[in-house]
Amino acid sequence: MATVLLRGLESKPKLNGRQVNLVCFHEERGRWEVELEGAMPMVDLFKVEWNDDWWEPVDNDDKYPSLKKEKGPTFKEVVLQKQEKLKLTDPKILTVVDCNGRPVSVYDGEGQMLEVLSGQHIPRKVETESEVCQRSFPLQFQKKAPEGRTLAVRPSCLRVREEETVEALRKRKVEMSVGTVHAKPELDGQFGLLGAFQASTNAWEVMPDARGLWDVQIDGSAAPVKLRSPEICDEATGKAFVDPVQIGDWKTVPEEKALYARVTLQEGEVILEDEPAISAPFSFDMPQLMKQFNQMSPSRQDAILQLSKGPDFLASLRSETRHFTKETLQSASPEFSQLNESLQDQIWSMMRTFDCNSFSHSRSKSQLLYPTLARVNHSCRPNAVLGDPKPAEQDAKLHSGLEPVDLLKKALIAIEEIPEGEEITVSYLSEEDLLEPRPQRRQRLMDGFGFECFCSRCLDEDADRVLRTFRSAEGEGSTGTGGEPCEEMHVSSFADFLTKLSKEEPLSSPDELVAIAETASETLAPSHWLLRKALKLRSPEVYPIPGRDMPCEEIRKKLRSVLDGVTAAKGYPSAA
Repeated sequence: MATVLLRGLESKPKLNGRQVNLVCFHEERGRWEVELEGAMPMVDLFKVEWNDDWWEPVDNDDKYPSLKKEKGPTFKEVVLQKQEKLKLTDPKILTVVDCNGRPVSVYDGEGQMLEVLSGQHIPRKVETESEVCQRSFPLQFQKKAPEGRTLAVRPSCLRVREEETVEALRKRKVEMSVGTVHAKPELDGQFGLLGAFQASTNAWEVMPDARGLWDVQIDGSAAPVKLRSPEICDEATGKAFVDPVQIGDWKTVPEEKALYARVTLQEGEVILEDEPAISAPFSFDMPQLMKQFNQMSPSRQDAILQLSKGPDFLASLRSETRHFTKETLQSASPEFSQLNESLQDQIWSMMRTFDCNSFSHSRSKSQLLYPTLARVNHSCRPNAVLGDPKPAEQDAKLHSGLEPVDLLKKALIAIEEIPEGEEITVSYLSEEDLLEPRPQRRQRLMDGFGFECFCSRCLDEDADRVLRTFRSAEGEGSTGTGGEPCEEMHVSSFADFLTKLSKEEPLSSPDELVAIAETASETLAPSHWLLRKALKLRSPEVYPIPGRDMPCEEIRKKLRSVLDGVTAAKGYPSAA
């Protein structure tokens, strides 16, 4: 359970600094219901300040004539007026404390004001600490709080005490220079810990050092503030920040865009995080897709429309026999076919854009379009990868069982040093597919994304050769005579095996895989992509009991994880 402190309460200032437990969030009121740890404090009703008319006369009347005046309401009259205003008919529920917070006696056991305080003057001296004198003022009149220990507070009146919820943000200390026009001018001159650059807002996440400056999210976890690059500087060097990336014309295809590094990015550095702008199920809910698009601002719509539309078919809905084209959609959807041609073109263009640029997420069943990440182009030798960062909100374990907010962010992470000005790339293919020779990789990219790859690896025959080595009389590592036909034979054999998997035919034994592996091992080097796949699939991990039936889906899972030892950065197999 998140440990949360109260702060900034105006109606109940005594509660500020007290620790509370979150109970639930009331959407209709925008308030948290919280439970106080310990008893609820007394409720302040009214305060009575000192009045000079209440001075007790001294013996020397001639020397102090001003103390003899008898004008204005007495102490009793002031108290009765305040009680009447608050409709307090029973003084026995009241308690009174002096200026030091010590209890003092104002009423007797029957609720009547003490005789010594009912006259025109207040005593100058007291015999015990519970008596009232001029030094006791101001007096605070209170009543016992109602039963129960819950109250409703705004999220901004809560702050997280634990630091574990924001450890992922803590990378570099920065100084905040926001100026007086910022939404939170109190941040100016404060120090904070730098988090990831947020592409959706073009701002950095910063967690202030001063806990009083933290905001609290709907689930009670600490919320970082969003600051633009000119508003922060590195504490150690004093240098101002710049946005880590910029979108520019793609050097390979000038009419397309690409993402470039504005600063040198280090290996393992989180370059940015992006939030999805559109989400849709795999079946493509056309009304929902267009509804989300139409709710965007005009500038956001323009950014989406400028993304690549990919091939003139939906690759994710492609069957073995034909592509899913606009004509296919017209045949499958009477509602779509009845629309006018202009509206059909608009919807079809949006579907192509979404299909070509969307990503999956480990915590969602939908496909998600991230506007900035959609600008990251493919390379068979990528310098970055995509990841699904764990949201900080999940660290707040609320006893109410409230579902934490999950923005389904996706992170772009450098897997090698990326110099300033260099294009940032990722692989659209899986790590397993990256092991395949260039023709197979290019075919996959053409089928799925509608383009032929001309990355540095595809243009470098020597770099690609390590995946195509064969055994021969000349020794391991050479292509040997007839190497190409030998590879084609094994590729064809492996393709037949995958075809059986696609037909949901379970295998009764690993014999087919064993045969492929043994035949391939006679001619292929241990590092060859095809042999590594076959060897992985025939391992005891896959078939712990020889001859046991194995569902097709389980083999598919092994296919997806077959190359766990592959270096993703280069797309090369590790040493066998």
